[in-house]
Amino acid sequence: MYQAGELDQIINISRWLYTDDGQGGQEKQLSVICYDLYAKQRPMTGNESDRYDKLNAVGMSVFVIRYDDDIKENDLIEWNGKKFNIRYLKDYGSRSLYLEIFAEFGWPN
Repeated sequence: MYQAGELDQIINISRWLYTDDGQGGQEKQLSVICYDLYAKQRPMTGNESDRYDKLNAVGMSVFVIRYDDDIKENDLIEWNGKKFNIRYLKDYGSRSLYLEIFAEFGWPN
């Protein structure tokens, strides 16, 4: 399916963490949970739209990494200075060598 030599890009996986602020509320902080993972990146789709007098570009990519069961759909991928929102994990089970991650960039903030 994939070869280890194809994983030639470096990505980080980030997750939003909530901590108590000491006044009954919570603070939201983005924290990197997996540093310097080797991945293969493949662009899938792209689209541009003009909304509120602003050009918005969105796209979908697939990242392939060595299998890791700690990654969740609400995590973010950081690659080449861009943040990608993880939309789907194509999980073949814990015996699989690789994990396919479908992620979107340019989503509305």
